[in-house]
Amino acid sequence: MKTLTTFDFVRDFPRHSKNRCVVKKRGKIVGTWTPAPQAIEPVDILKRQADIGFTKPLPFTGAELLKAGKKR
Repeated sequence: MKTLTTFDFVRDFPRHSKNRCVVKKRGKIVGTWTPAPQAIEPVDILKRQADIGFTKPLPFTGAELLKAGKKR
């Protein structure tokens, strides 16, 4: 983990924004920078169902399933 001064971190933010680092000012830790995790690709559920072999729809809907669960 890199250690940077506040001035260096603000001045060169695009270069340091992809790495974890500790930001110090006058020898004291002011904060730490941790980049956000990368976004996960959305899953195409219909394509996966076709690949697995689910071609017929289920005999009930999601709303009917939830309604039956609330009655219990």
